[in-house]
Amino acid sequence: MWTQINIFYNQLLKLRARDVTEAKLTAVCAQIKNACQLFEGCTRNTLYRDQVWHFYRTGRLIERCDQITRLVDIKGRPKGITKAALVEAIDVSQWHTLLRSASAYHGYLRSHREISSEAVASYILFDPGFPGSIVFCSIELQKELANLKRYVGEKQIAAVTRELRTLLKLAKPSAEHVHDDARHDYLDSVQIELMKLHGAIAKQFFPQYEPLPA
Repeated sequence: MWTQINIFYNQLLKLRARDVTEAKLTAVCAQIKNACQLFEGCTRNTLYRDQVWHFYRTGRLIERCDQITRLVDIKGRPKGITKAALVEAIDVSQWHTLLRSASAYHGYLRSHREISSEAVASYILFDPGFPGSIVFCSIELQKELANLKRYVGEKQIAAVTRELRTLLKLAKPSAEHVHDDARHDYLDSVQIELMKLHGAIAKQFFPQYEPLPA
């Protein structure tokens, strides 16, 4: 793990403005993605399965859930265009790109034939089989807290579990939450709960460290 992250860090240090021009950006992003996946593979296959592993997974799940909501949140309806057919074409293209950005494209096609804003948002946020969804992450977080019971106090677990309950409620699939007009507010509420959960974990398990500012 240390070797891989050290190599990755030094690769990033060597990057210059000329290395991230538009023509080279795709290759650079692919390199970064591959390096992250290689680190995850090293971690998954070598890290000892004690409380360190469970805390690692807990942090990773919170981060993954937060990032997927932010990714969906930046996708809005095309603005400044009045022609309905053009708006629809651009919208579909952007959702197509978002699926690929979230590494969700092929998983989506396993259960959907067409791309629409509600269908894509619902899949990315609520499909229990997609590893980045709110549903998947919240359920796995619940499992990790259960796994941590053998290492930490019951009161600590109970305090964090209380914060997790709200996230589990928000993770319930809802057609209302994926609608274009309501999606932003819903995603904001999820991100707020994730920050509260992060704060509870920091307070209960790592009180010597100040939580990062929201």
